[in-house]
Amino acid sequence: MTVLPFLTYKILPSRTIVKENIRLGHVKEDIDALIHALTPILFITKSGVPKPLFLDPGVIQHLTDKPGTLNLLQLFGWVPNHRGDYVFVDANSPEETNQREEVANEFRQFYDELKKIKDKDVGSVENSHTVITTIPFSSYHIIPAEKIIRDNVRPETIKEDLDSMIHALTPVVYLTKPGVPKPPFLDPTIIQTLTDKPGTLNLLPLFGCTLNHRGDYIFVDANTSEDSALHETAGNEFRQFYDEIKRVKNGTNIVMEYFLNVSF
Repeated sequence: MTVLPFLTYKILPSRTIVKENIRLGHVKEDIDALIHALTPILFITKSGVPKPLFLDPGVIQHLTDKPGTLNLLQLFGWVPNHRGDYVFVDANSPEETNQREEVANEFRQFYDELKKIKDKDVGSVENSHTVITTIPFSSYHIIPAEKIIRDNVRPETIKEDLDSMIHALTPVVYLTKPGVPKPPFLDPTIIQTLTDKPGTLNLLPLFGCTLNHRGDYIFVDANTSEDSALHETAGNEFRQFYDEIKRVKNGTNIVMEYFLNVSF
């Protein structure tokens, strides 16, 4: 499996910081600027380093210019006083002390990771940027696309699992197209294939396909114009979802690996 960037942090909002401060096409210079802003913080998070009375306003300004970074100071025990100066406040408990140490360790790891990625070739750097700023299966209002993917695709067998998903959904994508004649009932093998894919069988009622008293899935006409519009929208989303699965399957695994390992 590919090593995924900015994935190993439990407290530090590393992905948010990178996403908000680094632009595709300007990756190296933006990482340089982020490293420059964070360097003073690296020094004050080291254990045993004497704390100044307050942080230099220039340091605060640099962090203010980098979204998501100024909030890190409070995790290390630096808080603004009534004059707006950031001063160090002692921890109130051993637990808080331990958490500050853990955050400081994560911060130094994050800082080092930024430097390592910046020193790679441009293609690798931009690939890392693509991974952390891409959220597949996120643009659906009706279809629970993200849950279906997480329930059916494993990080170690991404392409095989996506292939299996495409195979299961192909008969349904045809039936959701407008103007396609609907069969009296869905073939039981289609139902069995969907049953084997968690979350997919529940999609059928969104398209007007419901279970009758004999256990067959049949298409039922919409009762209202609102139901008809809902069926149409769900059908459009489903076909978009199906196309996205195919695109992702044919792309690099790294985006899917990141998606499956991170909660957005």
